[in-house]
Amino acid sequence: MNSKRTRKNDVGFLFLSLTLAWLAGIGTAQAVSIDSSHRYYQDASGRPVFLIGYYGWAAVPDGHFIDHPSRYATMIQRGVPYKINYLRLSLSVNRFASATNPQSWNNQPTPVPFAYVNGKANLDQWDAAFWSGLQNQCALAQQNGVIVMVSIFDGVEIRSNGGAAYGYANSFWNPANQTASFYPGPDFNHNGQIDDGGEFFQTSNFTNNVGLGKYQRLLITQAVSQTASYSNVLFEVGNELGGSDPAWYSAVIAYAKSLTSKPITEEQNFVCGSTACGRTTNLDGWSEHVANTPAQVKA
Repeated sequence: MNSKRTRKNDVGFLFLSLTLAWLAGIGTAQAVSIDSSHRYYQDASGRPVFLIGYYGWAAVPDGHFIDHPSRYATMIQRGVPYKINYLRLSLSVNRFASATNPQSWNNQPTPVPFAYVNGKANLDQWDAAFWSGLQNQCALAQQNGVIVMVSIFDGVEIRSNGGAAYGYANSFWNPANQTASFYPGPDFNHNGQIDDGGEFFQTSNFTNNVGLGKYQRLLITQAVSQTASYSNVLFEVGNELGGSDPAWYSAVIAYAKSLTSKPITEEQNFVCGSTACGRTTNLDGWSEHVANTPAQVKA
């Protein structure tokens, strides 16, 4: 399995301050928000929240599996005795099925945000099973005192990854896998991926709500509306977005903030090394892909 992908299952820590109190108690999760100092997250009573948990890698709805039998519900329930209070999940995991390589674990097609019609993604139609599955995970997490970070976009699915089912060849963002021509092919340099500058990250089209940017905005809008009733949810623009840039991030975060008061965060792509290649100024949280040093934790 691709090394970039396997790193997603590592235990992850999210730090926003030098001094955070650990609030990982068992019970119903309270609202998560940003303290007025903008230095840390807090619960509904204003107490600082220390987030400890996982970036899970699984199919969003229960009863479906990607290429291994991981389940978000199991992660949530088994983490409670260990005071795991944070789960990060992705809306952009590709569709796995019996014909993909690798196959889905039970050979059944996995729901993704957009409906698949005759094996192709229709970006004008949502998959109800996916979104009800997301709501069920948020509700279960809230009941068990777990905060859910919803990562909207994901770099793994827009990179080549050797043609594997979790890469761009099988992505619903790939026009070859769509029911119609929703936008011009974004692989401008024809290298089998769109995780390059100006490809998936088309700031002008996003701002003007046209082309690929239109459908990125639709996914953000849907994610916000479908999780609006859950106070334990916050958002992350994306995971491992190697070709991202500050202008695109700024536009995406500004749009998301126009729809919700929930925190909107971003994560540094480890592909960038020590360079904050996509960091912008209007975010509500920042995390290193792998925070290995005190300086990275403090950032």
